[in-house]
Amino acid sequence: ALGAAGELHGPRPGPGQGRMLRGAKVAGAQRHAGRVEAAVGKQAPGCSPSGHDGDDRGGAVVAPAGAFVFALQAGAVTGTGAAERRGQQMATVFDNTGDLQAAVGQELGFSDWVEITQERVNTFADATGDHQWIHVDPERAKDGPFGAPIAHGYLTLSLISMMLPQVITVNNVAMGVNCGTDKVRFLAPVKVGSRVRAGGELVKADETRDGAVQATIRVTIEIEGSDKPACVADTISRFYPAG
Repeated sequence: ALGAAGELHGPRPGPGQGRMLRGAKVAGAQRHAGRVEAAVGKQAPGCSPSGHDGDDRGGAVVAPAGAFVFALQAGAVTGTGAAERRGQQMATVFDNTGDLQAAVGQELGFSDWVEITQERVNTFADATGDHQWIHVDPERAKDGPFGAPIAHGYLTLSLISMMLPQVITVNNVAMGVNCGTDKVRFLAPVKVGSRVRAGGELVKADETRDGAVQATIRVTIEIEGSDKPACVADTISRFYPAG
């Protein structure tokens, strides 16, 4: 039952190239030490549909033309890619899977902050049957090892389904599928009342035999005000070009 940390900040990146922001890097962004080490879990043998239909539901890794790709801090994006302002975020768009492949190695930016409420933790406990007191008994948890109730580790991980579409989306695709995760680590507890967000890095983007582009995105779940990530996961998604 562990969580996320450390904020990544930096000045404006250099101008983008082409129709997307190639490199929309966050200069000065820190890569948390050990976040790729001692991974737990392997990629699932098959891929399952992401539930993509172009709406705002969590779980969709891709969206149709006109949707967001990168969610970066306001004012942190320059270039010729299509952009749209979302509150305090600025989003840019990958025009196609080729542009996605060209962006390997890029820091992708961040999702919105999400508050971890006791209600959210209790609902997750009901859904999974994990009612351990460190999660659902605030009074007892005050005297526990964390000084407060904490979110389940898998609750923290599951929030990637909601936050990843705020970080990256690809246009001109017929569908996207979620192939699971490759490496997962829980590094710090997420206390109830804290806020978390996802930061992304495009690690790999390779063509598959069936014509898709399979992308590995390293997602770091941060806790607001903390210098240590709660969770780091290498997520795997396939994007099938339209037409």
